Amino acid sequence: MTKIPPIVRFAGVGVLGFFVDAATLIAMLQFFPEGIARFIAFCVAVTFTYMANRWFTFDAKGQPGFFRSYVKFIIANSGGGIVNLIVSTTALKLDLPVVSHPVIAVGIGSIAGMLINYTLSRRFVFARQPKPD
Repeated sequence: MTKIPPIVRFAGVGVLGFFVDAATLIAMLQFFPEGIARFIAFCVAVTFTYMANRWFTFDAKGQPGFFRSYVKFIIANSGGGIVNLIVSTTALKLDLPVVSHPVIAVGIGSIAGMLINYTLSRRFVFARQPKPD
């Protein structure tokens, strides 16, 4: 069996995170106004993706500093979110035939954001700490 590369695992966790986010949003809309429901869904999804990436993608489940790395994960992934928005908005504003559909522009932005999120998560959030001698 071939080992799945970490970036592919990260992307898979992101896709699952999208479904967790969407399902939580739909459920929370039954009880809360849209803004509050969206915030709750975001919190659930970011916690899910943090845990899945910590255990599955980066195999960091035994590393210390759980809360600190959770906060770092939120900060790092906010950077990717900003890149996602900038790239998708720019793609739409360019009005090129290949990216003129909003879904394609969002897809391009999502890929750019994911690459930033993966890089920051690997280097900043889940970096292996050297063992003391």
